[in-house]
Amino acid sequence: IIEIRKQLESAIKARRPNCRIECHVIDKANNLLIKDKLNDWLPHLKGSVGLHYTGGTKAMAVHVLQQVKIKFPDAVCSYLDAETLTLCIDDKLPNQNQSVGMAVRVSLEEMFKLHNREYKKAPRQKTRAPMLSRMIAKVHTQRDSMTDWAKWYRQPNGTEHLPPHVLG
Repeated sequence: IIEIRKQLESAIKARRPNCRIECHVIDKANNLLIKDKLNDWLPHLKGSVGLHYTGGTKAMAVHVLQQVKIKFPDAVCSYLDAETLTLCIDDKLPNQNQSVGMAVRVSLEEMFKLHNREYKKAPRQKTRAPMLSRMIAKVHTQRDSMTDWAKWYRQPNGTEHLPPHVLG
């Protein structure tokens, strides 16, 4: 976990060099241990505070968010809704959510590094199945296509055909 944290911090710093990042290891579920750690760290924070609480366990997210909001009522807190690829910002103002979609590009090599895995060689640049590759890419980049594909996939024996807009 510590190596992955270091890789993530390094990736963020490479894109946002002026961003101050503090990463801490906390208990996965015990609310008392989580609160104790936060009570040690939070008083040392100065200035504007932001918390992005994607990842970890639900218990972590809930307890960290509660404590940050108690100590810093004006903190800007956010999480990534992985289903809609929307950055959800907890704020008093409505409509603060932002669709991020493919806004952040991560190379395959960077993805390996973020997961503390060795990147051995670059993948082939030419696909062996171009039509299938295009369809998979389309299904995973267009919201309606992904929904339609999921419905089709759940059909017994493939009795329902994919809608034309999925097939392209």
